[in-house]
Amino acid sequence: MIRVLIGDIEGSRFEASNHESKAVDFFTADCRPTDDSIMALAVGKTILEAEKKGFICESECF
Repeated sequence: MIRVLIGDIEGSRFEASNHESKAVDFFTADCRPTDDSIMALAVGKTILEAEKKGFICESECF
């Protein structure tokens, strides 16, 4: 989850542009969380809450 968020925030400044160079500075002032960051956090929270309530089961449930 952490890697997903880091990658999304880092790539946010390139989201609307076609950047082909591999020489980039990481985490500049232009980097920000996106809607994908929020969605990843929401999905992660939902999975954790479902596990606590017993809705997520092991492979023998299927």
